[in-house]
Amino acid sequence: MSSKNQQLLNTNLQLEQLDREKSEYLGIVAHDLKNPLSGVLGFAEIISDEGMNSMWKR
Repeated sequence: MSSKNQQLLNTNLQLEQLDREKSEYLGIVAHDLKNPLSGVLGFAEIISDEGMNSMWKR
């Protein structure tokens, strides 16, 4: 195998490894952002429901 081909092969392997690491990192970030936002949305829904309930009781 020529030197250029070997260099391209090594570069491609490095890029594939970096792509896997990027995908894993983004999966972790997405998960960590999703969980707190779910809690915020849940509380917002509770507050909204309670506001509507108190409005109808008047």
